[in-house]
Amino acid sequence: MIGFIYIINFNAMIKVSVLYPNEESKAFDWDYYCGKHVPMVMGLLGDSLKKAEIVQGISGDTPDSNYLYRNRANVF
Repeated sequence: MIGFIYIINFNAMIKVSVLYPNEESKAFDWDYYCGKHVPMVMGLLGDSLKKAEIVQGISGDTPDSNYLYRNRANVF
């Protein structure tokens, strides 16, 4: 049987996630990211942006391991 996906709500929300790997050799400027970069993206997306989330330190495979990603940005 072949399945079909029907989009019923044409006002559906789209989520875009950007993952930033945790690389010990590279610094990450949180002040710049949260104070300049995120507001710039919000301004570019304008009224189409419904919300933005910034998640810091996404965990590794086990509780005592380093986190895999420094942060994740979600825009809706």
